[in-house]
Amino acid sequence: MVLGSVLLSWDTKLGAILEVKHPDNFELSNSLLQKVFITHSFKEIYQEQELIQIDYDNQIILSK
Repeated sequence: MVLGSVLLSWDTKLGAILEVKHPDNFELSNSLLQKVFITHSFKEIYQEQELIQIDYDNQIILSK
């Protein structure tokens, strides 16, 4: 079951920034946002444009 979705952007000073979330009360910690964005960015270095799955705290996080 999907708990929520987010749209992230990257700021060179602040790191990952949460731009949009659904539902509005959906919460993610700042450290988790950083980990997801960095993991996704690391994968792009190797030209892997596929869906990335991250297992975190008994939850599955998907990033595209």
